[in-house]
Amino acid sequence: MQQHGRNARRRDRDSIEKAMLQTRTGSFYRHENVDSVISPDPQCPSSLTGKAAFISTHEVAQIEKQDREHYRAVKDEFTEKRRAESFAREEERWASMQQRELIEKDRLKRIQEDPMTAKMNCGSNPYDIVTMEYHNTPEGQILAYHDKLVRYRHDIRAAFLCGKNHAGFNCITGEQIVDIQVPQRPEPPTTTK
Repeated sequence: MQQHGRNARRRDRDSIEKAMLQTRTGSFYRHENVDSVISPDPQCPSSLTGKAAFISTHEVAQIEKQDREHYRAVKDEFTEKRRAESFAREEERWASMQQRELIEKDRLKRIQEDPMTAKMNCGSNPYDIVTMEYHNTPEGQILAYHDKLVRYRHDIRAAFLCGKNHAGFNCITGEQIVDIQVPQRPEPPTTTK
């Protein structure tokens, strides 16, 4: 009985393609004809069912113990490697800190022994901000003189503005209530640079 229609043509194409795959040569995959996918080979592990699918040998406990020991050994080795790297890194850091400290001590010692470098440690301002006094040096005397000049100019300007604005003058009675005093100019320092 000959089948007509699409099913017959499809079966013919499938059989032709299977025949071509079976005769293929070279480095290509060779098609193997499998009778039924549902009933696999009883020798294949995929055909096992139930408990047998999980236990393929009688020494399962021993194999699992070896796997656990191997996993623990790998984990311990990794942990030990990280610990050793961390220890080496910490040792290197401490060694570099000690080296920097020695270098800094040597530098300070050289600076203290050199009279020209040690002199540069003096402050740039001849005024002590803690005691609020001028240094007893020519620079301190010059700074004190300049500060006195600033105060003198301030007092002169205040007296000038006071006189301009009629400060201390009563405009009703015409009396001078407060005398406007002109300050004395400060004397320059006796020692100069």
